[in-house]
Amino acid sequence: MNKTRSALAFLAFAGIPAIIVWLKMAFLAFIVLWILSLIWWRRQPLSLQWPKSEALRGAFLRAAGVALILGVGLFFFRPELMFAFPLAMPERYALVMLIYPFLSALPQEIVFRPLFWSWLSHLSPHGRILWNALAFGVAHSVFMNPIAVVLSTLGGIVLAYHYERHQDVVLVWIEHVLYGWLVFTLGWGTYFFHGSIRMAGG
Repeated sequence: MNKTRSALAFLAFAGIPAIIVWLKMAFLAFIVLWILSLIWWRRQPLSLQWPKSEALRGAFLRAAGVALILGVGLFFFRPELMFAFPLAMPERYALVMLIYPFLSALPQEIVFRPLFWSWLSHLSPHGRILWNALAFGVAHSVFMNPIAVVLSTLGGIVLAYHYERHQDVVLVWIEHVLYGWLVFTLGWGTYFFHGSIRMAGG
């Protein structure tokens, strides 16, 4: 039974992104995410509560650290991209900031946290965190560049760890949104734009 669940999880979290990449139809990622998240929510309604202040403060502190790392990294790696999105396309940037939390980050958190945890509940906590971060990174292969995969895997480790610790999907959703906003604002968003989902990836 456990092997079957692991195989299904592998197919869902690694196979589907591979098919999307092969088809070169990145917009399908959003459709799949929303279908899976709505099915899960219907079967297992989530109890959404505002996170405890201490946990929320930790999320904002981590985001501040990530902002520093991403900012310094981009300055040395691709300085011409610094703040390029908000400066060059302020209206589109504002739209992305508005819709990203709900169009992209929310279904990702439902699928990659409570749904993933339910499928691989037989694994150890460290096993769940590791496989979740890898699956999260692989899912971002739909953007067809290694930087999106690497950054998402690293971010996935942080999000998976804190979901395992707090079991709070709202907390990791907020932290996910903060990271996405940083990516788009600082200039890394160019690696999370692709085809039909240019305005909401990440």
